[in-house]
Amino acid sequence: MNTTSERFSSGNQAVPWEIFRPAAGSGGRPAVLVLHGSFGMLPAYRADIVSFADALAARGIAAAIPHYLEATDTRPGAEVIAKIPDLRSTWQRVCTDALQALARDANVDADRLGLLGFSLGANLGLSVAMDPPAGIRPKCVVDFFGPTQGLEAHWAALPPVLILHGSEDRTVPPSESAHLVAQLDSAGKKKGQDYRFTTYQGEDHGFKGAALAKSRDETIDFIEKTIRA
Repeated sequence: MNTTSERFSSGNQAVPWEIFRPAAGSGGRPAVLVLHGSFGMLPAYRADIVSFADALAARGIAAAIPHYLEATDTRPGAEVIAKIPDLRSTWQRVCTDALQALARDANVDADRLGLLGFSLGANLGLSVAMDPPAGIRPKCVVDFFGPTQGLEAHWAALPPVLILHGSEDRTVPPSESAHLVAQLDSAGKKKGQDYRFTTYQGEDHGFKGAALAKSRDETIDFIEKTIRA
């Protein structure tokens, strides 16, 4: 596996991102855009997020983590939460540009792209998946405890979705994921085929220990099956 720190273009900015490439192989690889939450890549969260990128790369799937908050010079944490109403659309555009840049990578198969997001990143990932760049059709999206109220109502446009939420989440209540499930059902999506919803009993906002490992395995399995289909 090869990990590099690079930059991609979004508007008139060069936004940093981390690329996790599988060991050398022939042909373009599937790839997943991994979107952190409102606490960015702060040390308390970095290792957990990177563990998903590492696991993807180990299965032959490239991963890219864009540092989208840097496009607005916003400090992770409370400042992000306060500025979501004003800056969310900008972050969505940056994430859309990141997906487009990933599709242009010579080592990536643009027909086998996915999105994986945590909290705010899940909200942005769902939005990008519903309204992707022209010519790009993501194969899947994974939503870890993302807020869903107020999202654009293009539910039928979503690719297969994996939804994961802790039953004791005190930051983004599980009702947000229940809302997403209800909207998917209303749009004609089929449980078990078009979406999967797993509740992790006793987990808060951000899984730990065995729950984190289990959710990571579930995520990689879901992505591998859908992105290679």
